[in-house]
Amino acid sequence: MFYSSLFYYASGAIRLITSNTWAAMRIVFVLSTIITGFYGWRLFRLFGGRLYALVGAVLLQGAPMIVWLFYYHNAFPWAVGFAALVALTYCVLRPRAFERWIDLAASLAIAALVLTHILSGFMALLCFSCGLMYLCFVRRFQRGACNALSWLLSAGFAFALSAFYLVPAFGSMHLISPAYLTTSPLYRGAFAFPTITGISWFSFQWIVPTLVLLGVVAATWHAYQRKDLSDRLGGALLLMLAISWASLFMASELSYPLWLKIIRRCA
Repeated sequence: MFYSSLFYYASGAIRLITSNTWAAMRIVFVLSTIITGFYGWRLFRLFGGRLYALVGAVLLQGAPMIVWLFYYHNAFPWAVGFAALVALTYCVLRPRAFERWIDLAASLAIAALVLTHILSGFMALLCFSCGLMYLCFVRRFQRGACNALSWLLSAGFAFALSAFYLVPAFGSMHLISPAYLTTSPLYRGAFAFPTITGISWFSFQWIVPTLVLLGVVAATWHAYQRKDLSDRLGGALLLMLAISWASLFMASELSYPLWLKIIRRCA
């Protein structure tokens, strides 16, 4: 009830056909990887040719974090949720996104992400919101504000779509003990670039975040060097940089006081 309902609904539905739980789960893995490739292809086709899009989509399917989640950490719903995150990224960057009060495609992607892995959905909403709010400053304010408002309404509609899961889950919090999160060392040992909070997985707390940071720094330098950021690629670059820097902040120890406050409030 509290975690990853869509993954288990999908696996359960497929099990009716296969009569094998493990086979049904693996089919969901394959389908999520196909969806990642499909939306990765559509995402990269916005800015490049077919070969570029194909290579980018394959690289997304083999992203180190997702491979680790599937084959080492065995966090299957978390890994499957990556497909919804890629779909959301495409929905945000596609032409004419958020030009209506509610962007249905974005709402469906957010709802799928929340239903598949609620923590990833929460993080995506935080970081994408930073990016969409940033548009108010880099675009003509009225247009950027309208886009940001559409994002908020679309996210709200996504919550309505996933209410059949969220309402019973939050209404049943008394059946579990969320207060342990304020004392558990688990979340304190999961920050990127840890210095005082502890290390649980060195490769994914230092090596992978360092590669991500280098990539974001390089993209930021490229944006700084570009003479014109008014085209489609320039606008997408600015938006994704805002989202990326927000993500790095939320993943690092710099956000530790904020997470502590959120967890205590939720508990």
